[in-house]
Amino acid sequence: MAMWDCISRGAGKLQCVQALKKEKMELENCLKSSQTIAAELQCQVVKDERLLLEKEEKEKAWEEERAGLMQEKDRLNVDVKHYKFAASVSSHDVETLYAEFGIV
Repeated sequence: MAMWDCISRGAGKLQCVQALKKEKMELENCLKSSQTIAAELQCQVVKDERLLLEKEEKEKAWEEERAGLMQEKDRLNVDVKHYKFAASVSSHDVETLYAEFGIV
C-alpha cells in the first residue's frame, strides 16, 4: 500500500523506500504478534487436550469401580436372599430334611 501512495503522490525515491521500510516493520510486528497468539493458542489446546484425557481416564476408572460395586451388590443380594431363605426354615424342617437323607 505504501508504495502506491508514494507513486500517486509523486514522492521521491527516498521517501518511498522509507515508507516501504516502515510498512515492512509494521507487517513484521503484526506477524510476530500473530505468531505469539498462535503459539499461546497452541499451548492452550495442548493443555485442554491433556485435561480432557485426564478427565476421560478418571471417568473410565470410576466406571470400572462402579461396575465392580454393582457386581458386589448383586452378589450381596443373592447372599441376602439365601440367608433370608435359610432363616425362614424352621428347625423342624431341617430335622425332617435330615431324616429324609438319613442324616442323624
